[in-house]
Amino acid sequence: QVFRLSACLPYLTLAQKPHMEAMSHSEMQDAALAEDGGLVVEDALVQILDLCRQGLEDDQAEDIIACLRQNASVTALDLSENDLGDASMRLLGPVFCESSDIKIVLLRNNNIGDAGAASIADVLENSASITELDLSGNRIMVAGAERLAASLSRNRSMLSLGLGYNQIGVRGTQRILEVLEVNDALTSLDISGNRIGALGARQVALSLAKNGVLTTLLMGQNDLQDKEAQELAPLLENNHTLIVLDLSHNRIKAAGAVALASALAAGAANSALADLRLGVNELGAEGARAIAEAAATCAALRTLDLSGNAIKDDGAEALAEALLEKSEALTALSLSSNYITDRGGERLAAALEKRCMLTTLLLAGNGISPVVAESIQAIAARGGREIAVDLSGQQRPRV
Repeated sequence: QVFRLSACLPYLTLAQKPHMEAMSHSEMQDAALAEDGGLVVEDALVQILDLCRQGLEDDQAEDIIACLRQNASVTALDLSENDLGDASMRLLGPVFCESSDIKIVLLRNNNIGDAGAASIADVLENSASITELDLSGNRIMVAGAERLAASLSRNRSMLSLGLGYNQIGVRGTQRILEVLEVNDALTSLDISGNRIGALGARQVALSLAKNGVLTTLLMGQNDLQDKEAQELAPLLENNHTLIVLDLSHNRIKAAGAVALASALAAGAANSALADLRLGVNELGAEGARAIAEAAATCAALRTLDLSGNAIKDDGAEALAEALLEKSEALTALSLSSNYITDRGGERLAAALEKRCMLTTLLLAGNGISPVVAESIQAIAARGGREIAVDLSGQQRPRV
């Protein structure tokens, strides 16, 4: 088959069946020949159109449309990190509605506002083909979130929605979350970086109590503190479908961690949670111990991120004792940037040697000496183990 693309869009990344591996630009050039002002790629069934970071603006929307209409085999379109705005969404909307093949649309980090969100909402109401939509890092506010929520309440094809790092606030977040109470299709939601507050956290717990399908929830960088963590705690106790929960880059302290840990332990028997991200909070050693003790009871938990929490040696020792020596499930643990020195490093090494199911241990950016670091690496490689350990960037401990 022949793929022809407009000469004004020369930087497409092409992926072919069956492996969906992207061709490099040089490979594309080798496979291509110039003809009639365009670029022809022979024997390629193009499925992924990657126009990320190409400096595209609204006045090039028509060129994108022409390319899409000429190549009906495209199933994934990445227009992230350009400068496309509301005008582009108004023009692209009808094309998305026309196509029954485009499943994935990535529009991260553009210039899309409420009007553009409304155009996308029209698409969701009139098309059943799009299953993944990422609008993160735009300038969508409450009105745009409300319009998207209204369309999602009637849409049953969307599986993944990214709205992180917009300006939808508490009210916009509440409207999106209310959709989860009636939508039985959406399995992944990103509301990171939207300052959802205590009311938003409470709505998360309320909505997910009525939702039995969501498996991934990303809530990083939302200025969540102990109060918000306490509002979220029922989610960990009562929800049995969530697999990935991201609460990283917030301000949760020990009290919030204890509330989360108590709920996690209470619901451990029926929990599906496999990936818990609490990196870059303020848990300290007390919070780390609480999370460790609860995590050890969770048979599904495979990955735990506690990086950047100032857990220090006391926290590392608590993790070694309460989690590493007891968990039958945990395979990846991140403790990077936690002010861990040789005392904590030696205790972690002992846990690795004694009994540990880990395959990945991240300890970068701590204060572990070369001698202890070497000991940890040696234990990780002993007896045919395949434990990947990152000990890069160690700093001299502060006196």
